[in-house]
Amino acid sequence: MMWKQPFSEFLLLLLLSTLIFPSITPHSIAQNLNSGYEIRDGIKWHPTERLTWIGDSRNPQIARDGVGNYHIVWQDKRDGNWEIYYLKVNLDGFKLLNDTRITKYDGDDINPSMVSTQNTVFIVWQRLVNSHWAIYFSRISYTDENIMIEVPPKPIVQGDYNCTDPKITIDYYGNLHLVWQDDRNGNWDIMYELIDKNGNPKGSIKDVSSDKSDSIRPNIVVDRQENSHIFWIDVKSVPGYSLLYRKLSLDGKFLTGVKKISIVSPQSTLDAFYYNNSLYLTFSCSREDLAYEIIYTQLNSVGDTVIDDKNLTPLDSKDSILPSLNVRDDAMFVVWNDIPQGTVRFSSFNLNGGRRGEIFNISEEKAFNPAMDTGERSIGIVWEKDINGRRYLYFRSGEFPNLQVKKLSIKEIGENLTLSATFQSTFPLTVEYCVCSEDNEMIYSAIFIEMEKRISLNFTLSPGTHNITVYLDPKNYIVEYSEGDNFKSQSIFVKSFSFQIEVSNFTIEAGERKNVSFYIINEGNWEDNYSVSITYNTSFFSLNYSKIVENVTPGERREIIMEIEAFSCILSSSYEFFINVTSLQTHRFVERKISGYVLPFSNLTIGFTPRIEIQPGKWGYINISLYNNGNSRETYFLSFREDKPWPFQGGGENITLNPGDAWEYKLKIYVPQNTPAYEKNMVNITIHSSTITRYANIVLVVKPVYAVSAEILSIVKKEESYRITASIKNTGNIATLFNLNLSGEISSFTMMSSSHLFLQPQENASVVFNVYLPPTLMAGTYPLYINILHDNITLQSLQVKLSVEERHFIKINIEKIQEGTSIKFGIEIKNEGNAPDVVKIQVGTINLNATWLISYQGKNYTNETAIYLKPNETAYLVAILTTPLKEGTHSVLMHFTSASGLNRTMEEKFFVGIKKKSFLDQMLSFILGNILYIGIAAGAVGGILIYKFKLKK
Repeated sequence: MMWKQPFSEFLLLLLLSTLIFPSITPHSIAQNLNSGYEIRDGIKWHPTERLTWIGDSRNPQIARDGVGNYHIVWQDKRDGNWEIYYLKVNLDGFKLLNDTRITKYDGDDINPSMVSTQNTVFIVWQRLVNSHWAIYFSRISYTDENIMIEVPPKPIVQGDYNCTDPKITIDYYGNLHLVWQDDRNGNWDIMYELIDKNGNPKGSIKDVSSDKSDSIRPNIVVDRQENSHIFWIDVKSVPGYSLLYRKLSLDGKFLTGVKKISIVSPQSTLDAFYYNNSLYLTFSCSREDLAYEIIYTQLNSVGDTVIDDKNLTPLDSKDSILPSLNVRDDAMFVVWNDIPQGTVRFSSFNLNGGRRGEIFNISEEKAFNPAMDTGERSIGIVWEKDINGRRYLYFRSGEFPNLQVKKLSIKEIGENLTLSATFQSTFPLTVEYCVCSEDNEMIYSAIFIEMEKRISLNFTLSPGTHNITVYLDPKNYIVEYSEGDNFKSQSIFVKSFSFQIEVSNFTIEAGERKNVSFYIINEGNWEDNYSVSITYNTSFFSLNYSKIVENVTPGERREIIMEIEAFSCILSSSYEFFINVTSLQTHRFVERKISGYVLPFSNLTIGFTPRIEIQPGKWGYINISLYNNGNSRETYFLSFREDKPWPFQGGGENITLNPGDAWEYKLKIYVPQNTPAYEKNMVNITIHSSTITRYANIVLVVKPVYAVSAEILSIVKKEESYRITASIKNTGNIATLFNLNLSGEISSFTMMSSSHLFLQPQENASVVFNVYLPPTLMAGTYPLYINILHDNITLQSLQVKLSVEERHFIKINIEKIQEGTSIKFGIEIKNEGNAPDVVKIQVGTINLNATWLISYQGKNYTNETAIYLKPNETAYLVAILTTPLKEGTHSVLMHFTSASGLNRTMEEKFFVGIKKKSFLDQMLSFILGNILYIGIAAGAVGGILIYKFKLKK
């Protein structure tokens, strides 16, 4: 057992070093654990895990869900082109869902961006379509065992221009916010759009950058008010590259102009985070042609700089690039890439940019493009590793601890106290703890908690009630997944005798006799008796009071009444009375002074605003100021009267003011909900004392409120048309002209009975909308938005979803192309419906086993195939007989079926071999072949006959 003493000495030295060198925090020491875990700066880092083994994995993005797992999307070249892939891992890097290919496209899909919720992942990326980059969208839902692509890849921004580098985020209420860079205007601009969970637009596209220069590399965060904060890099010849910012509301209104945040470099990238009404921003930048470093800037909620350009990384020759940022519990986590060696590095900082922990390597060399996200309990980091010229994904997670003060007990013997406490940690940590009495720190030290640790301390406290609290990690050096159990408190009581006197000044007139009181307050914990003596000017006053006060219980506030007579000869002035109270138990005494004022006159000045505008349906305030410009203490009485019976709070107040004192009073008044605009209410206020009276008359004017409520009363469908009836009500307090407009894909097919409504307050009106959906319209559901506006401001928008039902009609035409030695049939199939369909074709020979080759779009199929037809699409196929048949006439049988219910069989006859000509056919062929000679012979015979019968006569 000889090892105990050296270990205890080591622990003592460690605690002493903490007290002597407070800048060296114990939790910064790395501790190796079993199974490859290590602890750095209070975070338990799991071993690195390799995620991909084939292809070429690039541009990983990561997001956590609500149960501690991480979702990763990336681009991978496994099939000759770039595709988007997805997987899910737990904290140990174990794949809960294997690599899942999201896209199946002949071209390239790159640059994914993602957000996740409890069980849904939203992904956007860019796809090369017809030589232009477009933005595509997909939605994935998942369980612990499987995923489902709920919204297959679909274009959400596409045209004859390029859309690249999309970034997506989600706000607290589930709205999806999208930004990208776009060259539709001839240069790169930053565009913004609000979309729903299906990738459909919820508003118009906004040009955020509004600049003729190139704007690139956008980033977006949203706040709890659903406002978007957008950052990007602007390129100008002078001054060069700049980091810019702009703020948008949920309805697409610009809340700020474009603001310049900092000067950056050509290869600068950025990441932003919203936390506690502030914006946190990291970006890579090279200053004065030196290596790239990671720079930190903090902004307020409108983009004004709070902390300007603070360097987070060491000043060395390595380029530090691609920062990824997360903020929680007043700690900032940053991961970045050091190149050219390719190392992923990590550190934590406070919100002022000061480092809380060490900078250390998350990865080995040849690691690039890190991405990070944090959950409630952990940090997840994914990156690329270069192996023989290809990139593969690697993952590492860090787990936050949970510290707990499990037990606390305090024993009290007089003023001596013994405290016992038990601490717990989810993994071994050296942490600090603090013992406080109320808010006063008594003990501060460090302790190593392997899993559970018990301490015992002795100390003394002054008499009275104390609240003793034991804190773990009192300075919040360690980020935990639960901070609520880091302390325990216990109240104790030490007996004592203590008292206090409470007095107040008074006013009196010459010759007046009045009662003035003061209070003895027993602040101890035991009953006490007191003696009372008062010193005063006996030339001007006469006093009568109790000399002994008995049995004042703990906490009691005993009133002592003094009968004071001011002699009639007293002058107007201030006079002092000294009250001395002594405890008969401890003989401790307390003395207080009371000032008495003799008032020959009083005066009062009041201030108020004579006209106040107030909003219906809300409480408003009337502010009144009183100023006692007399020479004595005075009590005033306030009363209120109004012309209209509006509810109010206040009135009947008594206010006492010393000379020169001012006082502010608020009368709270409520305007009924439907009060008309500009209606007036007169409020009369009376302020009086025993000697003076003052009045204040205030006019309350009701503000106009423009509001509307609307609902759909009915939707009547008749064939391809709809009749929609909507009810619109003016819920404001003023007659208003409302404008109506329509939006949505089918708004051009809609006519409304009225586009303007003039409504009195609370008046209803019905508007009819006739919608004709052309038969050529694709089957599906189309939203129609009915927008109600006043003065170009949308007050309400109604959404109606109208459906176009599927109509299926397949037209088939068969043409015999060739027969005899070679048999060919042409088949024309046209989809004349409004929905896509799949048609299956089967070709056979009646009563014969023959093989037919079906040729379609350069590919051949045997006896049967199936084709996919879009609406109005026509397919051309050729059926060729490949089996030799006996000479003669045969029948081909073609059977057509489709997913929509088509079931048709068509029969065509054909001849195999060389046909033999009949006698008539042979005669006809002879005649046609010798028609010239036959004509000459016929002419000769005719001439002979004419000569014989006519000329010879």
